[in-house]
Amino acid sequence: MTLRIFTIGCLSMIYSFIYAQNFYQTTTVHDVKLTFPSDDYDRILDSAKRAGNDARLTGTLVLDGKKIGSVGVRYKGNSSYFGTRKRGVRKLPLNIKLPKDALIEGKYETLKLSNVSRDASFVREALSYEIIGMYMPAPRACFARVEVNGKPMGFYNLDEAIDEHFLKNHDLTVKKEANNERSFLIKCDPDFNTQAAPNCPKTDYASLMYLGEDSTCYAPFYEMGKGGDW
Repeated sequence: MTLRIFTIGCLSMIYSFIYAQNFYQTTTVHDVKLTFPSDDYDRILDSAKRAGNDARLTGTLVLDGKKIGSVGVRYKGNSSYFGTRKRGVRKLPLNIKLPKDALIEGKYETLKLSNVSRDASFVREALSYEIIGMYMPAPRACFARVEVNGKPMGFYNLDEAIDEHFLKNHDLTVKKEANNERSFLIKCDPDFNTQAAPNCPKTDYASLMYLGEDSTCYAPFYEMGKGGDW
């Protein structure tokens, strides 16, 4: 009996360790509870989003029952945000930045919560990433139940951020000079309200078509990430 208990205990410890190191398991549903000091948080976040800046509102996060403390929150996305907002839906995509002393698994500092606005199945994003990941570097995805100021907001996709950690994890740094590594990201993020200059080739927004050497032809459809320049 003692041996059986010891074996079960060891297996439980191993499972707990594995789970702790796999935050983005496809089968996982996390509980995300945000609390803002003011119930006027939606107006504040919406104003920042429409102004086109990345200003964040400070709130308190409880993740899977564990209080993280002060986090920075902003609305994210373009079509997933403005299209949803236009229809009057309160379930909006969120980007949560964690404090440096509370990184998930010691490395993940951003929670990207997609509102799945155009996918009734709720699995398209997670399934696509899992398939793509078999052939090339791809973010991982799981799911989350989200609550804001005590009100349930619904079921979300929770995606791994493509950031500096992602680049290093997949060995995607770009060597610019000897002994000097530089990483940068270019995001396909078309602004559907902005058109390229008349002299630019026609393109289907951020379709990765080559548009020549004029950077102004790319600017309406792509966002240059941290550390990069056109």
